[in-house]
Amino acid sequence: MALLVNAVLTENVNEVIRTETDEDRLKFKIEELKQVCFEEVKAHPNDYDPRDVKALEADSETGIMLFLESNDWKVEPALEAIRRHCSYRRENGVLDLKVTDIPVEVHQTGLFMAKGFDKAGHPLFYIRLSVSPGPKEMHPLIIKQFLLNCESVRNMVLEKNKKLAIIFDCRQAQVDIGLLREILDIYTQKYPPAAEYIAFLDMNFGFKMILQIIKYFFPKYLWKKMIFIDQEALKTMVDQDNLPYYLDGKIEPLSKSEISECPNLADYAKANNIKDKVYEKMKSHLDKQLSNDS
Repeated sequence: MALLVNAVLTENVNEVIRTETDEDRLKFKIEELKQVCFEEVKAHPNDYDPRDVKALEADSETGIMLFLESNDWKVEPALEAIRRHCSYRRENGVLDLKVTDIPVEVHQTGLFMAKGFDKAGHPLFYIRLSVSPGPKEMHPLIIKQFLLNCESVRNMVLEKNKKLAIIFDCRQAQVDIGLLREILDIYTQKYPPAAEYIAFLDMNFGFKMILQIIKYFFPKYLWKKMIFIDQEALKTMVDQDNLPYYLDGKIEPLSKSEISECPNLADYAKANNIKDKVYEKMKSHLDKQLSNDS
């Protein structure tokens, strides 16, 4: 469609023709993808969780727009990305994850925190790289915590109609490249990898070298979204009420009620038949991480 024709009656009963704008084209793409999604759900109702269908039916364009933006505004690739997003989360029980599915000690490390908003209203996803992921037996829990926070920030994005912003706290970074790649693969392959910005806070020279590897875990179009900031710059972007406790802010990983509801590691290990040796490794690691905040 090269032109949009708006017939407007004037005093001379003439038609006014205006050129289609970029905004018009984007809105058309959003509506086209919405329509294709409705047809997809109608044809394959058992492939989609009712909660995802409800989100699609809600009067929010942001979710649809993010899938288009991350797929070069092409409808078919965007639809395939939505299929992956919905099927992965449904098949892996991601929509049913609760804060109580993770031991309180894991939450308290503050490794992932999808809480708060920047001054422009963008939902924030903090990743604290000084927290070591620990032994490989910890990795399933780390991924579960990441997914829980992905769902939380996804819901905030849909509610607020604003893209998320990611803030990596790079101070004293301890990076497991393999695990970080697995986590970022989930973000870039199972969710729409779109962000208002991806901020790297207080990078040292060593992490700058690591970033030359890490940046290839992101789609190239997100490279231009990467910014490098210090704490003074961060404070101009995010007020204290929306900063995590480890950045002298007021956001805690859990509320008091959540702390009382979440299992401790011992109870979690018992409920999940984790062997004593593995439990001791996990406990030793988490004790060390939490002592750093004391």
